[in-house]
Amino acid sequence: MTKNWKNSLALTAITLLSVGMMTSPIQSATHDHAHEQEHVETTHDDHGHEADEHEGHNHGSATDYCPEHQMREKVDALCQAGHIGDLPLGQGMMVRLYDENVAAKTGIVTARPQPIHSLGGETFLGQVALNRNRLAKITSPAPGLVTTVHVQPGTQVSQGQALLTVDIPQLATLKSDYLAAQARVEQSRTHYEREQLLLEKGITSKHEFQQARSLALQAGSDADRYHQQLLNTGLTSDEINQLMEQRHTETRITLRAPFAGTVTDVATAQGERISDQTAVITLANLDTLWLEVAVPETQLQHLHAGAPVQARFAALPGRVFTGKLFFLGTQIDPRSRMLTALAEIDNTTHLLKAGLYGDVALVAEESEQELAIDANAVQMLNNTPYVFIAHEDDLFEIRRVEIGTRTNHLVAVTGINADDAIVVQQGYALKSEVLKASLGASCADH
Repeated sequence: MTKNWKNSLALTAITLLSVGMMTSPIQSATHDHAHEQEHVETTHDDHGHEADEHEGHNHGSATDYCPEHQMREKVDALCQAGHIGDLPLGQGMMVRLYDENVAAKTGIVTARPQPIHSLGGETFLGQVALNRNRLAKITSPAPGLVTTVHVQPGTQVSQGQALLTVDIPQLATLKSDYLAAQARVEQSRTHYEREQLLLEKGITSKHEFQQARSLALQAGSDADRYHQQLLNTGLTSDEINQLMEQRHTETRITLRAPFAGTVTDVATAQGERISDQTAVITLANLDTLWLEVAVPETQLQHLHAGAPVQARFAALPGRVFTGKLFFLGTQIDPRSRMLTALAEIDNTTHLLKAGLYGDVALVAEESEQELAIDANAVQMLNNTPYVFIAHEDDLFEIRRVEIGTRTNHLVAVTGINADDAIVVQQGYALKSEVLKASLGASCADH
């Protein structure tokens, strides 16, 4: 080689670190190398180079091993850079960095390929909206005074978790009515049981017995009504049982989450008086969202409930969101000649936000599933596409691929697997290593 190998590596470190953006560490992946390309069968002779040039390499034909990179030379992309162009589709060679911390410091980021369907035909404009089946606007059951706000916008809550504590004067009256109704239940039941016993002995009349029975039923009905009203105000069954045991008339009540979700709005504060007409807290489950899709009337024949859709958004490049149509509008807009259709889409990542606009495409039932990656992950060498795949912190694979259709920032790729950790950011830093090796002398030249 024309330059000292270690000096070249030191220069590489400076180059990589100058680019560096501190991001999340790379992911590791496994790959079966049982079918590594056996395209290099070169015997290395000692050409009498000085001891410090390419120091550490053993070029004897018996070993065919590069101790500098700790791998066989025939799969070493830096030692055999001139043979990368010979790789067939889906095969790769390995690139080992001189330091396992370089990749993280450079800002190399990996991601798994996304399964997509090849799409044909038109795409439609869609807007993200909250799932109205999983949206709750919490109001106070009666006018009161806010004493404690337990959450803030963005708080993740579970079902039954406390949201707001309110002091409601009317609650004292309702509790008193319930306690009085329970007392009448006990009294009327005792009277009814006594009249029943007297009737069996012939001491009382049937009319007296029936009247006692009617009073017992009425008392029970009143107690049930007040019990339900207490439940409607937000008290739990346990809290009502405590009311019966302690017989207190506490006026504070805690409003709780009806389902697990995210608090999206808090419209009150401690010490504020609120009515029973205005929502004070908004809760939404964001795991699924709705897409409001505007479909031209000329495309109605392609729509049906249950049809799969894919959505892509310019604000979220490289991402695909899937769902299904569940509702087709009943009326065409007279001005735009559009029909509004609704689709429910998966948002377990919580990346989508209500109000986002994007392109929505129907997925043909006969379409085949493909693997797609961010278009920035594809690196071109001599007009041939490659991707880099992470195996260890300092070990990457450069693999020959073929690219297919592009949609926004995604590109379909052949030659990768679903569990590959594809380098999607700072891949050009790895590409520069390969280019440097191709410009200098490879191990095969020694």
